[in-house]
Order: sequence, then structure tokens, then C-alpha cells
Amino acid sequence: LYRDIHGARLAFNDRRALFFNLRYYEQVFADQVRPYLQSATPSLPIHHTIVNFYFLIICHELAHNMESAHNSSFVNHLETIAVKYMTD
Repeated sequence: LYRDIHGARLAFNDRRALFFNLRYYEQVFADQVRPYLQSATPSLPIHHTIVNFYFLIICHELAHNMESAHNSSFVNHLETIAVKYMTD
């Protein structure tokens, strides 16, 4: 995890190490989560939104372990990873 208030990256993969920018979470999700902090349960819709969002970001970054460019090979790796680890 890192926090870059000026960078546009949500996340990146540097030699198979994944980095996630907390700034994006703060700007997009933090205010939506704040009202639920005292009574949080795993079934809140905002939790599903956040988990689904970061699941796809992680799959995207893992696909870069096999292909650095955003080409058809990358898309195939991304789809394979997402389908393999996606739950109902």
C-alpha cells in the first residue's frame, strides 16, 4: 500500500510486487463506508462494491505477471484469472 495524492494510478505491478494507492480508496469509498464503521457486517452493499472493485484490480495486476502490454494476450490472462478465482 502507498499513498500518492498526485498520481493517477490506482495500482501497479513492479516485478511481481503489487502496489495499491490508498488515495483512490479515500476519494471514492471512504465517505460511503464511514456511516457503517460501528455496525459493519459483511453483507453491506458498499462492502460488495469495494471487494468486487479491488478483486478486478488485483486480477488486472496479476495478469501483468504474464503480459506487460494491454493486448489480447493480456486480456486472455485477465479473463482466466478472474474466472478461476471468482466466487458466486
